[in-house]
Amino acid sequence: MITTTSLKHPVIREKLMQAMDLALQGRGEEMNGHGNRCYVQNRKGRNVMRVNWIESEKDWIVYGSESRNITDAVLTAVFL
Repeated sequence: MITTTSLKHPVIREKLMQAMDLALQGRGEEMNGHGNRCYVQNRKGRNVMRVNWIESEKDWIVYGSESRNITDAVLTAVFL
């Protein structure tokens, strides 16, 4: 389960920043995705988040478990 505390963990923050960077560049293949989509994995190798860069809207969407939109929580945790 993704919580605001787990989103602030340095390892997860680094993975999120890397996923956002690669998705923005369209290099999602480097993080188990494709194009503008990257997947963030936990330490067991399971996908726990999907990071999408939507070019037409110039915006991010981050999905957590059960495809819940957790974009606001992620952006708050990463950039504050």
